[in-house]
Amino acid sequence: DVLPFALRYLRIYLLGMPAILLYNFEAAIFRSVGDTKVPLQALIVSGILNVLMNLFFVAVLHMTVEGVATATVLSAVILLRRLMRSDLDIRVEPRALRIHTDCMGRILRIGLPAGIQSAVFSVSNIVIQAAINSLGTVVMAGSSAAFSLELMAYYVLNSFGQACTTFVGQNYGAWKLERCKRTLVLTVAEDTIATVAAIALVL
Repeated sequence: DVLPFALRYLRIYLLGMPAILLYNFEAAIFRSVGDTKVPLQALIVSGILNVLMNLFFVAVLHMTVEGVATATVLSAVILLRRLMRSDLDIRVEPRALRIHTDCMGRILRIGLPAGIQSAVFSVSNIVIQAAINSLGTVVMAGSSAAFSLELMAYYVLNSFGQACTTFVGQNYGAWKLERCKRTLVLTVAEDTIATVAAIALVL
């Protein structure tokens, strides 16, 4: 029942993936210098725009998944333009983008294992989703709604991991290994408390 809609949504979403990819890189650059406010503001604007555009495309233009997917991509494009025109010293310059082989090698050594880890996680989700799909569209809808709530708790957990990565990266670059260890202990402790609270709220 849902396969044609899922296929159309995925095609539109993947066409907009380059804009989303660049936005994610931009947010990572801000976080790497300790600025988490700009990515947060961008996500807030993105969330509001996404909801408004979803309502417009679906309720006013009577589009189905095309409207929802297009709204997601448009949000990323609008925010990307905002971040590219940032008045800060750090911003993306599309004309200056090129491959630097020495940097690419270092990035791949870190990025490939992380990518494989995420892929394994996704494959396991596909196996679970296949089992859920066999139970019908009503169960699929319930699972999707539950997953959206689960993401609230997951993003709380993940945000501390990102903060830990930023602090450890900066201190490792300065060769302050004791501060790296202290950062890890503190973020794990804080993450545990925040995640338990988020899970309790979701439940």
